[in-house]
Amino acid sequence: MRQDDTAEAVALLSARLAAHPEDRAAHTVLGEAFDRQGQIALAVAEWRQAGNWSQILRVAQRAYSDHRLDDALIAYRAAYELVPLRATLGLSHTLWGKRDLKNAEVLLRQSLAAAPDYEDSRLWRVTLAEVLMADGRWSDAVATYREALTREPCNASLHFGLGKALYHVEGLVAAITEVDKGIGLAPDDADGYEVMADLLFAEKRYAEADPLYLEAIARSPDNWSLLVKRARNLTAAGDKVGGIACYEEVIDRFSGKMSPDEMASVYRALAHAYWSLGVGPRAVAAIEKSLSLKATDPLTWTTAGAIYEWVKEPDRALRAYRQALAIDPTNRDAQQGLQRLTP
Repeated sequence: MRQDDTAEAVALLSARLAAHPEDRAAHTVLGEAFDRQGQIALAVAEWRQAGNWSQILRVAQRAYSDHRLDDALIAYRAAYELVPLRATLGLSHTLWGKRDLKNAEVLLRQSLAAAPDYEDSRLWRVTLAEVLMADGRWSDAVATYREALTREPCNASLHFGLGKALYHVEGLVAAITEVDKGIGLAPDDADGYEVMADLLFAEKRYAEADPLYLEAIARSPDNWSLLVKRARNLTAAGDKVGGIACYEEVIDRFSGKMSPDEMASVYRALAHAYWSLGVGPRAVAAIEKSLSLKATDPLTWTTAGAIYEWVKEPDRALRAYRQALAIDPTNRDAQQGLQRLTP
């Protein structure tokens, strides 16, 4: 439908509803017209009047997938008022994405208390544990995973999650023992090898981590984040050429499947790898590509300043450090860079 046609439909339907406010079909169609105009809040309000929770959830899921968390939050909250159990998982993930960990936890605990055996309850428990880990509450996460395992003792993903949490409570041996249980239950699941590799990476045991990342990649070859992790591991181990090759493979294979923010982080890591290898022009090209994708990250501006400083372009370095400080005035690296270059 053309924009003019949509505007006309909005006018006609609004007039219809002024005379017949109870017309649920008109509310639904008006919501669709507002959705086509990109007016999510208005669309959701109309569907809520119609009691059309499935349409609201559809738009909420689309907004979340498109990384439009504000729109997703509006829609999921409206859906939660109509069908709280169906909306809990999406709303909790959206709150988590917006770093509202407290309300995500409250929501999940409320739903688990109200419907502990609901079809999504296993996912609620896993999400609750992940929210607690994101909040640094490792012991609470361990307790949540263990409670979930009393219900599903053969669920490999729960063993993997418990292993991640245990690392921060009981140490590496306990964590690896738990993850190994999960791998025994699901040897073809990439997640177990990824978690094991991440634990070894955290311990700076890079040579042991690399074959596990390869095992994970073999089982999930279309997961770009595994390649990024392997690149990070290789670079940390001193194999900068191997790390660069992994980063470039990610860009070549997955650039159309990643968000701009995700691509920006890969280009920033690639720039840092070229910088550490001493390849100035490619480091500059990569950091500028990162900035073109996301110009609001102070870390990227600080990295750019350091690279410009290294390639003897002090004016550009100064601009980059100042931009980093405009975004985050407490950035010590940018402060120190500015001091070095300011007479």
